[in-house]
Amino acid sequence: EEISSILPEEAEVIFDRLEYLLDKQVDALLSVSDFDDQLKSLRANLTTLLGFFVFFRLESYKKDVMHIVRILEESEKRKSLDSEKLSELIIDLQNILGSVSLKTELAEFGQ
Repeated sequence: EEISSILPEEAEVIFDRLEYLLDKQVDALLSVSDFDDQLKSLRANLTTLLGFFVFFRLESYKKDVMHIVRILEESEKRKSLDSEKLSELIIDLQNILGSVSLKTELAEFGQ
């Protein structure tokens, strides 16, 4: 109710759709069977998500995604990145996105 008074109905629909698209984009990564394609897609998703969270000034989510970027870079540097580790990072990213509530975050930001 409080959020509805701050955000018009159209904005709520847009934010719901954005959250849905973010989830679906990352969910699709697990269905990619080729390791190199999965890694390439994950990198592209991480770049997109960082830009998204920077744009909306959602620092806590940005930090969480940056943590995944660092783990990915370190794993590649140590040559310890395999399909199991990559799947773990994708699942971590799914968990982060599962907790995103743009309406709540932006309503709190607006107050």
